[in-house]
Amino acid sequence: MVKEKLFLITGHPRCGSGFMSNLFRQLGFDIGHEKLGQDGVSSWLMAVKDLNAPWGDNSSSYYVKFNYLILYVRNPQDALPSILLENEVERSLNFRRNYILRQLDFDINQFSHPLDKAIAYFLGLNKIIELQKPDQVVKV
Repeated sequence: MVKEKLFLITGHPRCGSGFMSNLFRQLGFDIGHEKLGQDGVSSWLMAVKDLNAPWGDNSSSYYVKFNYLILYVRNPQDALPSILLENEVERSLNFRRNYILRQLDFDINQFSHPLDKAIAYFLGLNKIIELQKPDQVVKV
C-alpha cells in the first residue's frame, strides 16, 4: 500500500540532509533524517529508488508518494572536503557510482584524482535529482 507524505528532501551526501531535516522540524514539519517522519524525509539515499540502498529503509522509495521534491545544494567549495571523506566509505561510493553510471552513462572511475572524483560525484548525483524536476532548490 502506498503512503503519501508531503516532502522528499534530497541531495548529495554531506551537503545538508541533517540541516534540512532540522530546519523543517523548526518550521513545524515532522521530517526525519534518513528515516521517514510524519511529513516526509530528508535523505540523500532517496535521490533514487533502490531496494538495496546501503542504509535506511530500502523500500520507502517504493511505497511512499511525495507531494513535493526539494533538492538541497551546498556550495561546492564548502562541500568538497566533506565529499572527499564520504568517498572513503565504499558502500556510499559504489551506490552513487552505480546510479550515475546507469542513469547518466558516465563512469566516475575514469578519474584517478580524488578531487576530480568528488567533483564528478557532486555534479552527477545533483544532475540525477535535477532530472526529476524538483519543486524547489535550496542553497544550504
